[in-house]
Amino acid sequence: MRKSTVLALLMIVSIIALSITACSKQDRIGLVKTFEAAYNNHDVEDALALLAEGTVLEKDIRKFNGLDKIRALARYDSVMNARWTFADLQQKGDSVVFRAVERSEWFRLIGVDEYRYDTCIMTFEGERIKSIRLVSSPITARILGMGLQSVADWASDERLVQLNDLLSSGFTQESAQGWLDILSAWREETKK
Repeated sequence: MRKSTVLALLMIVSIIALSITACSKQDRIGLVKTFEAAYNNHDVEDALALLAEGTVLEKDIRKFNGLDKIRALARYDSVMNARWTFADLQQKGDSVVFRAVERSEWFRLIGVDEYRYDTCIMTFEGERIKSIRLVSSPITARILGMGLQSVADWASDERLVQLNDLLSSGFTQESAQGWLDILSAWREETKK
């Protein structure tokens, strides 16, 4: 084979490799939107299929390590009818950076119509999401804190035990229903 032919083949292979890499990186925003849609439809297994083994999801100081913990959170969120809206998605290197709003029955009942995350970052491992980091808006976190304080002030001794049990039970479908029950009672009794 002549030197010019080998050089031409190497250039073609390089162009193809760069095209594949560029397409993969362009599809990362699409992958984030696909994850958002699956999560919003409460298709837990479809959403998890987009995550790499060992994925870590961080919501402020709460950390969910691995698919089993994220699955439990997604099932909890399904009971809460959680919905995400991702906005201003931008690819930066191997990450997608965006803002997010979360709506759910839990937030609605506590008096927070939209829980805002000012800084969100998803990183990737190949064609799967490797990490998700969500940082709350300070204003939204403050409003949530006031709502939780109001619930704690309302709670009688019996309800305080129930609240402590819910706080220590983690993210399960049963604890989600418990939260809905106690927050509904709080809203009814306080007419919030």
